[in-house]
Amino acid sequence: MKSIIVLIFGISLCPSLLIGEERASDVILRYSERVKSVIKKGIPIEKKKLEIRKIVDEILDYSELAKRSLGRHYKDRSKEEIEKFSSLMKELIETSYMKKITSTIDYKLVVKSEDDLEGELIVNTEISSQDGKVQVGFALLKRDDKWVIYDMIIDEVSTLKNYKSEFNRIIKEQGFDMVLKKMENKLSELKNEK
Repeated sequence: MKSIIVLIFGISLCPSLLIGEERASDVILRYSERVKSVIKKGIPIEKKKLEIRKIVDEILDYSELAKRSLGRHYKDRSKEEIEKFSSLMKELIETSYMKKITSTIDYKLVVKSEDDLEGELIVNTEISSQDGKVQVGFALLKRDDKWVIYDMIIDEVSTLKNYKSEFNRIIKEQGFDMVLKKMENKLSELKNEK
């Protein structure tokens, strides 16, 4: 089930809102179908991961996730620190999530509701597969006339809030450099896992 959530993290948008001339529900279906199409291809898993990464990169706003996860500490960072932090965050998310992808994932995503919060949107969905069902909310904002995802709420637990809490604790206790070091260590650990 986690593999499915991972795929949907960068794939889902919202129903019944217009972005330009395209309905967001159509966008959801298009991204979801693109990922399913890649999964079903008879190509090596590494090539599938690369294609899915490209699709996810189109819809997941890594810079917004990085900014919000640093919260009040963001404004205190230099441009170079922000670039390094954002790059590490993107690589960590991609490495972690892509490791979970298999060639036989099948899922169904159903939009349950949406809450419009002054230009940002929480889309509540239910994702089901042979492993069961999970409630997933996607937090989106409009960027350059298209909706992008900056957070995922799984069974009422926000990924962004978890990051923010952890980063805030480390910065308070050990400083920002330790955040970068821990991220680098985690990335190295993920890359070395079999």
